[in-house]
Amino acid sequence: MLSKLKGLIGRLPRLTARFHIAFGLSSVVTTVTLLALFTGFVPDRRVLLTQGRIDMAEAVASSTSVLIERGNLNGVRENLEFLVQRNPALDSIELTRQQDSSSVTIGQDSSVPDDNFILVPLYRGERKWGEIRFQFSDMTSNSWLERWRLSPFGLMLFMSLLCFPAFYFYLGKMLKELNPSAAVPGRVRNALDTIAEALIVVDKRGDIVLANAAFAELNGRTAESLLGVNASSLDWICSDDEPNSYPWIAALNNGDIARRVMIGFKDSQGQERKFMVNCSPVTGAKGRIGGVLISMDDITLLEEKERLLRKSMLVAEEANNAKSNFLSNMSHEIRTPMTAILGFTEVLKRGFNLSETDKHRHLHTISNSGEHLLELINDVLDLSKVESGAMDVESIPVNAVEISYEVVKVLQVKADEKNIDLELEILNRFPSEIESDPSRLRQVITNLVGNAIKFTEVGSVKVTLSYQESTNTIEISIVDTGIGMTPSQQESIFDAFTQADVSITRRFGGTGLGLSISHKLVEAMGGTLEVSSSLGQGSSFVVTLDKGNVQSCELLAPEELLASLSALNVTNNSSWQFSNASVLVVDDGLENRELLSLVLGELGLNLTLAENGLEGLELATANEYDTILMDIQMPVMDGNEAVKAMRSSGVTVPVIALTANAMKGYEEQLKSSGFSHYLTKPIDLDRLTELLASLLGGERIETSVACDAPIVSTLAVRDPRMKSIADRFMVKFGDQLESIKVANEAAQWQQVKDFAHWLKGSGGTVGFNQLTEPAQALEVAAQKHDLATCRELLLTLTQLSERLCSEDPGSVHMASGASNESLVTHQTSVVREVGPEVDTVVTSTLENRDPRFQSIIQRFIYKLQEQNKTLEQAYAQSDWEEMAKLGHWLKGSAGSVGFGGFTELAEKLEVDANRQDSQATRASIDAIAQYSQRIIRDQRDEVSPGKSA
Repeated sequence: MLSKLKGLIGRLPRLTARFHIAFGLSSVVTTVTLLALFTGFVPDRRVLLTQGRIDMAEAVASSTSVLIERGNLNGVRENLEFLVQRNPALDSIELTRQQDSSSVTIGQDSSVPDDNFILVPLYRGERKWGEIRFQFSDMTSNSWLERWRLSPFGLMLFMSLLCFPAFYFYLGKMLKELNPSAAVPGRVRNALDTIAEALIVVDKRGDIVLANAAFAELNGRTAESLLGVNASSLDWICSDDEPNSYPWIAALNNGDIARRVMIGFKDSQGQERKFMVNCSPVTGAKGRIGGVLISMDDITLLEEKERLLRKSMLVAEEANNAKSNFLSNMSHEIRTPMTAILGFTEVLKRGFNLSETDKHRHLHTISNSGEHLLELINDVLDLSKVESGAMDVESIPVNAVEISYEVVKVLQVKADEKNIDLELEILNRFPSEIESDPSRLRQVITNLVGNAIKFTEVGSVKVTLSYQESTNTIEISIVDTGIGMTPSQQESIFDAFTQADVSITRRFGGTGLGLSISHKLVEAMGGTLEVSSSLGQGSSFVVTLDKGNVQSCELLAPEELLASLSALNVTNNSSWQFSNASVLVVDDGLENRELLSLVLGELGLNLTLAENGLEGLELATANEYDTILMDIQMPVMDGNEAVKAMRSSGVTVPVIALTANAMKGYEEQLKSSGFSHYLTKPIDLDRLTELLASLLGGERIETSVACDAPIVSTLAVRDPRMKSIADRFMVKFGDQLESIKVANEAAQWQQVKDFAHWLKGSGGTVGFNQLTEPAQALEVAAQKHDLATCRELLLTLTQLSERLCSEDPGSVHMASGASNESLVTHQTSVVREVGPEVDTVVTSTLENRDPRFQSIIQRFIYKLQEQNKTLEQAYAQSDWEEMAKLGHWLKGSAGSVGFGGFTELAEKLEVDANRQDSQATRASIDAIAQYSQRIIRDQRDEVSPGKSA
C-alpha cells in the first residue's frame, strides 16, 4: 500500500521552488494575523460595535432626562423619532414611565424577542422617572460574504489570497536576480544547451542549480523547473547491490572525481536508458567544495548493439560448432559406405576363392553402400534447395496409403534386421487420393520411418493414417518405442546438422539432416510436422496435410484400403524396345563410357564414343545422330563450349548434359548454353532410359512376375542351418490353415484372430515376410467379424503357402565333399537368435575377407579368455579402475578383429565400472562372458571333426 501511495505521489506534477516559497510565506503571514486576533492585539469589530451602541444609548438617555426635567415631552418624542430615522441599525425606542407603567414606542417594534437591546434608566432630579429601551437589529448578516468578512477566518482568507500572488510575483523577480544559472553568460548557456550530452550542476546539498536542455528533455521538464530539485530524487536506476550509490555523493563528501560510472535512468517516456556518468567537484573560496558538475553520456544504443553483438557471436559459435559436428559426422557417414565399397571391390578385384553366393552378397553390399552414399549427397543438396527456396513442389492426386505402404515394405528389411515390428495401420475412413507431391511425400515418410527404426532398439514402429473430416486434413503418425528425447532436445530436433547430442551421433550415426529436410518439405507442401516425445519411452512424429480438392475422391474403409494393397505385391518389370537410333556419348571418363556402352547397347542403340568436347564437336558436325550425351568437365574443350559450338554449327538434335553439379541455378545455366536436358551423376539408369525413350520413340514392354514364383525363406538363405526351422514352420502353417478355414466359416473369430496374430509375427521371424501383410489384414477383419474379407485373405494365404520353400530351387549346389561352412552368411557384428531351439551364431566380419586374418582372430579369442579371468579377479577385489581398463580394451580390440557385438557391452562395462555400480558391473561382466562363450563355442565347432577348418 505504501509503495502504491509513493507511486501515486511520484506521478503528481512537481511544483517549483518559487511556488513552495510563496505558499510558505503567505501561510506565515496568515497564521500571525490569526494569532493577533485571538490574543487581542487586533480589536474585535463586534465588541467595538456593541460599545458604540452603549455610548449612544447613554447619550440619548442623558438628553432625554434633561428634556423630561424641563417637562418638554414633545421634544423628547421628536428627538427619539429623529434618532430612529437617522440610525438604520436602531429598530425601535421604547420609553416607559415608572409611575403608572405607561409606555410609548417609537419605530418598528419587533415581535420576536431579541437580545440585541440596551436598557438605560431615566431620572428626574434625584428620582427615577422611568427607563428607555433601545432595540437594535442583529449584527450578523444573512449574506455569507458578510459573515466571512466579520469572522476571523474571513480575515485569514483575505490575507492568504492577497499575500500569495504578491509573494509569488515578488519571489519571481528576486529569484531571477539570484538564479545561479543567470550568472552564466547567455552564449555559454546556449553552448551547453547544444551539447547532446546531459549536464547538471548540483550544490553541496545535492540540489540542482543548473541543467542544460538535454537533461531537461530527458526528464520531460523545463530547465527552470528542475532548479532546486534534489538530484537523488530523480528516476535513477542503480544496481541491486548498491541501490542508493550515486556517483556524485562521493564527489561532494570527499572531493573525489568519478569517471565512467555506469548508471541507469528512466526517462519521461518510462523507458530505461543507460548512461556513462562523470562527476567533477566544483570548488569555491578556500578550496571548499561547493557543488559537483555531472555529465551523462547516453550509451543505451551502444549497450543494445553490444548485446546483439554478443548474441550474434554466440549464434555464430553455435553455427560453427554445428558445422564442425556436421563435417565430422558427414566424414564418418561418407567413409563408412566408401570403406565397404572400396573394401569389397578390392576383394572382388583380387579374385579370392569366393562362391557365387558370396560374390552376389558383396556386390549387393557395394550397391547398398553406393545408394547410401548417394542419399547423403542428396540430403545435402535437398537442404540447400529448400533453404534457398529452389525446391519445386507439385500438387497432383496422390495415393497416400499406397505410398505409406511402399515405404513400410521397403524399410521392413531394416526393421527385421533389428528384430523390431514395423506396422501400417489405418484408423478410420481415409480418402483414396489427396492433393500433394508424391515424391516429396514419399521422401518425408521414408525419412521419418527410417529415423524411427534407427533410434529404436526394442519394440515397434507404427505408421498410422487418419482423416479429420472437420478440418479436411490427413494425419500420418510415426510412433516408435525408441530412446525418446528431452524437451530441450525436441526444441532443436528440426535444426539442420543437429542431433539430440554427440553421444547419439556416435551411437547411431547420421548427419542430422533428415528431420530438418522433412520439416521444410512438409511446410513447402502446406502442412505441419510436430513431435512429441518422452525420454526412454519413444517419440511420435505427426505430419498434417490438407486433403485438397481432388475430383472423384471417395472415402474408403480401412479394410478396403488394406485389401487394395495386395495388388502391389505383384512385381512389374519393364523392358524397352527402341528403333534403329544412333547416340553420341561424349565423356572423358573411361568407366562412364563403358557403363553407358553396356546399358545403351542392351537397348539396341547404335553408339559412338568420344573422349572430349572437341572430338565430340567434330563427330557431331560430321555425322548425324539422334541424340547426344555430353559430360561437362572435360579436357581440351568442356561440354559448355562444345554444345555452344554445335548450336552455332547448326546441330539441332537434343543434347543431354551429364554432370555431377546439382546445385541451384545450374540447370538454367546449362540450358542457356544450349543443352536441351539435364541429368546428374551418378546417373539414374532408369531415368536415363525413360528420357531416351521419350526422345527416340522407345516403347515400354510390361512383364509381371508369375504368381507362382517361389517364396524362399531369407533366414534359411542366410544360414542353411536354419532350414529345418523354416521347414517345421511350413508344415505347421499348412496344417493350421485348413482348420482356420473351418473356424472362419463357423464364425469362430477368436480362433481366426489368434492364428492371424501368430502368423503375423512368426512368418517374418522365419524369413517369410510376404505373410505379414495378409496376416495383419486377416487379424483386423477377424476383429470386425468380416466373413467375406477373411475368406478372401485365407484364400490369398493358401496361394502363398503353396509357394513357400526353405531353399532357392534355382541356386547352384556345391560339389560333393565341399564344406557347408561356405554357405554360411556371416553377419557383421550381429548375434541372431531364432527361437529357443536355435543356438546363436557369432562370427567375425574379417573371417571371409582374407585367410590370413584367421590367426589374428584366434589370438584375440585366446586373449579374450585370459582377460575374462582377469575381469573376474578384478571384480572380486573391487578393482574398478582395472575393470574399466579391461572394458576399454575390449571395446576397441573386439571391433578391430570383426566382433563389433562387443562394442556396446564393453562400453557399458566401462561406464558401470567408472560409476562403481556393483550390481550393474556384475550384469555387464555376465553379458560379456555369455557373449564370449558363443564365440569360443562357435570356433570350436568350426574346427571340430567333420568340418573343414
